Amino acid sequence: MREKKINVVFVTTHFNTTPNGPAVYANYIWNGFKNDPDIEFHIVAMGEQVNVPNIHMIKPPRNSYQVYRQICRKALEIIRKLPNPRILHVNNSHMGRILLNSSSIVIGQINDYQNTDAIKDFFKNWRRAGIRRALSLVRRHFIEYEMVKKQNLTICNSKYTKKKIQESYHALNSNKILVIYKAVDVDFFQRQDMHSPLNSHSGQKESNIPKIVFVGTNFVRKGLDILLESLTLLNQRVILYIIGTNRNFVEKRFGSHLLKKVENNGHVLVFLGNVLRDKLREILWKADIFVLPSRGEAFGVATLEAIASGLPALTSVKGGLKEIHDSLSTPMGWRLSNLNAKNLTEKIDHILNDLNYHKEIALYISNKKLKITFGVDRMIQEIRNIYIGQMKKCMENT
Repeated sequence: MREKKINVVFVTTHFNTTPNGPAVYANYIWNGFKNDPDIEFHIVAMGEQVNVPNIHMIKPPRNSYQVYRQICRKALEIIRKLPNPRILHVNNSHMGRILLNSSSIVIGQINDYQNTDAIKDFFKNWRRAGIRRALSLVRRHFIEYEMVKKQNLTICNSKYTKKKIQESYHALNSNKILVIYKAVDVDFFQRQDMHSPLNSHSGQKESNIPKIVFVGTNFVRKGLDILLESLTLLNQRVILYIIGTNRNFVEKRFGSHLLKKVENNGHVLVFLGNVLRDKLREILWKADIFVLPSRGEAFGVATLEAIASGLPALTSVKGGLKEIHDSLSTPMGWRLSNLNAKNLTEKIDHILNDLNYHKEIALYISNKKLKITFGVDRMIQEIRNIYIGQMKKCMENT
């Protein structure tokens, strides 16, 4: 054990049972460090208080604009009571300048590039999500820029995100921007019978109709319309599970005619909204293919979760998705280079016509490659190395 423990306060919006990306990541971080002999780990998040040491939850304020400020104030209150060496690790760098008031080491996380592109994409964001959202992203852009410039270290989730940061926030020291890929809990998503594609779904099929899964709250950016258009061209009947949104939102955005056209072609659409992790795993285990024709993706954890479940993952190669495919050496048939409905239909048809072969590949990747490249233990060790490295720098400068 070290002579002094490193005191870390991890600051995030969501934690525990919330079914979103920041909460899943925060849970991985907490479980990875809560029993570390060299690190005294605290977490600050929004939610109901729990009777667990070092977990600090604040009640959600009435005004959503106050969420970040209250979480950050609580984090500063805690960090000031802890002895040196101290590290503030912030899950989203745009959470607030107030954290720069700390004398502690500040490590900020950037998990998307919407803020970096907020000025360039202002009118596009206005058309897609309204003026309020577009202005909010511009505000975050300037906060994030200041944080990246002043915080000790920036962690981003893909090489693509790092490139975006460097392009948008000019003249920044690239040595202060590190890439740590987000992880997938392979053991959670793998079934015990995942040794043979022919047996892996035995007894669990609702029918012989092939099942496709799409995951995405931001369903426009993630290309749900492209997928729906492709199903109007697909002759094989399928069931499409849509996770992350509901039918009303999709009809409001794309019109009811597109959904009716898909259903008139014999396909079944199942809208599941936001689901908890156990339900997500259940749906992935029932499915045959994961499809994500995304127009832009900082990384793509949902893709990793699908592959961990033994599914062929047919996605675009936009942003960090290309890094996933390249790292895992996935087949070219899983990579959607031309982002249009006709090409997607051909790719889906190709996989469905040789489904067992593609499931064999997915199972091989899940069993042999996924933990090494994108496993939770790998991610935790990389973050731990950063904590220790920053502590050493701090001690050398004192």
